[in-house]
Amino acid sequence: MQRLSRHRHRLVMSAKERLPLVGALPQALRDPILLMERAAREHPGELAPIRLGPLTVYLATRPEHFQHILVEHWHNFGKSGGMWKPMQRLLGQGLATSEGETWVRNRRLLQSLFSPRSLGRLTPTIVEGVEAFLATLQPLAGGVAPVDIERAMNRLVQRVFSGLFFGVGLDGDEADRLTGAILQSFAALNLRLFFYYLPAWVPLPGERALREGIAALDEALYARIRERYRGGVDREDFVSLLVRARDAETGEAMDERQLRDELVTMFVAGNETTASALTWIFYALSQHPEAEARVRAEIRDVLGERRPAFEDLDRLSYTRMAIQEAMRLYPPAWFFPRASVKEDVIGKVTVPARSLILLCPYITHRDPELWERPLEFHPERFAAEAAAEAARRPRFAYMPFGAGPRQCIGGQLAMMELQIAVAMMLQRYRLRLAPGAVVVPKSSISLRTRQGVPMMIATAE
Repeated sequence: MQRLSRHRHRLVMSAKERLPLVGALPQALRDPILLMERAAREHPGELAPIRLGPLTVYLATRPEHFQHILVEHWHNFGKSGGMWKPMQRLLGQGLATSEGETWVRNRRLLQSLFSPRSLGRLTPTIVEGVEAFLATLQPLAGGVAPVDIERAMNRLVQRVFSGLFFGVGLDGDEADRLTGAILQSFAALNLRLFFYYLPAWVPLPGERALREGIAALDEALYARIRERYRGGVDREDFVSLLVRARDAETGEAMDERQLRDELVTMFVAGNETTASALTWIFYALSQHPEAEARVRAEIRDVLGERRPAFEDLDRLSYTRMAIQEAMRLYPPAWFFPRASVKEDVIGKVTVPARSLILLCPYITHRDPELWERPLEFHPERFAAEAAAEAARRPRFAYMPFGAGPRQCIGGQLAMMELQIAVAMMLQRYRLRLAPGAVVVPKSSISLRTRQGVPMMIATAE
């Protein structure tokens, strides 16, 4: 397989070097991926300390670190502080940011939404959303102007999610407002992640944009929640299911604020990461025609020209492998933070209480000690025939959806969406990177690109 080009930027200061007061903060703001890669190289096999402003954070990139933090001692590494603090402004006390009994209760309430039976019932909604979006690309097929696939995948996923959440697609204006609110909120939050230690009253750029983005999200979601409370219509969308949900132990329902927080969490997290994954999948396939040809052949054999059904997904095995490999090289959740409750020792490093730990699957997924030819796109590494090689790899060498008790609850739903979207897109269209285009990862809350992914779209033969 062809080797994927590794993105390169100008050299930055070593993570060991320090600037007065700010430490490595300018590097973190300019290119956190490059900073973390360099810090990991300078501290092989151990947590890497990085000073950001007045604080020291710890970078974890080894599978044994992940096991310690996410599984064996997960109670000591929570989401109540550090970088999660600014995220709570957007997500409230949703499943991603809550702790203790609130998290246990809400996880219990949400679990049934992601059972295999529920996922099977959601398949037609996903297919209809993808179909509706693909129709909008038809006028662009065969054109001379490239289409930004990153932006297009944002719209595709938003169309699907509007059906999953609300039962009916949002109209164009409302969809644009909601997508704009999400992107606006994320852009404003990205800066705050690196200044999380500042008091709330300290002004930072983008404060007004963040407040307006959250207000737009709240307006749309509260309107839908109250509509369900009033209407009594029996629907199978997420809003209706959560309105009807009852705690198995107490019989209690969620109040409006709890519903809002869970819906924002699911909508924001799922929308952002799924769109990111699709962007990188189509980019990777466009750079590897042999793998793309195998995916297309499998889609023809399994589906022909018909729409996919839930029962088809297991048979789209190579398609799934290509998705897994793209998510290895370009994990949407490329890093995520945890905060230590009390002092702990991870490997040979003592981590003080109330320290921030950054877990970075992006680096782990590309570690040559864990993966043969790590920078190559090679879907076959996820084949059943490669099970012996996979068994020799540490358990947490690959974790696109996290791990442990707080592993992403929507991982199976995301994989189902990705398989369906890839299959339906390639049934209808061919995508080729525009001549001269250079695609470079951009480190945001999810892994995005610096200048989009311009692609030429043609009708599939």
